[in-house]
Amino acid sequence: RTAAALASARAAEAAAAAELRARFPGLGVPGGLPADVRLQALPDDPADALRSRYVEDSHEFRLAQSQEMQAQRQARRTDLERKPDPTVGVFFTVERGGAERIAGVSISMPLGSAHRRSAAVAAAADAQAAARSRVAVERRIGAEFEVLYRGLEGKRAAAVAQAEALALQRSAAARTGRAYKAGETGLSELLMVRRALADTTLAERVALVDALEADSRLRLDLHRMWDFDD
Repeated sequence: RTAAALASARAAEAAAAAELRARFPGLGVPGGLPADVRLQALPDDPADALRSRYVEDSHEFRLAQSQEMQAQRQARRTDLERKPDPTVGVFFTVERGGAERIAGVSISMPLGSAHRRSAAVAAAADAQAAARSRVAVERRIGAEFEVLYRGLEGKRAAAVAQAEALALQRSAAARTGRAYKAGETGLSELLMVRRALADTTLAERVALVDALEADSRLRLDLHRMWDFDD
């Protein structure tokens, strides 16, 4: 069973390494998880502040926000074109080699029309649609943050619990080993305790990796790992 589990783990590792090399050729494959790796503390900021930062730093939200502003400006401009907008011009010309000089003033005043009213109504509708789209994006990204943050809290708690369980299991395995050497227990009980220790060690490593992944994902999206806007 152990050999089969090891073969399955190695196959999964090889598949993950191949996918990593294919997607990010220049990144390289990590050498493994250090034995002394520990979880970082959660950000000191309140969850609401982190949520606002998460949303505001999202490129998708910024795009939706800029599209809304552009639609609003276009709507204001189209609405202004419905009203008379007089233009005054001055011109001067010379004819016949300077024998005639003509100066004049021109005034133009476009009048509103049904077409311009329709264009203004359509532009206002586009601005409202852009505003609704921005709100929808903001809500979706905020919900995404909640999932990441609450998931991180749960995975951190699970990793801490697994670390405590591993410490207890190591203590139990050490006591059983001393009892076996003293002839107070049999080989079957020793092997059972060691198998439980191996399972608990694996569970602790898996829980730690899950928590580290969730923590890195949140810090990456908060631009605290790398700032992509620099």
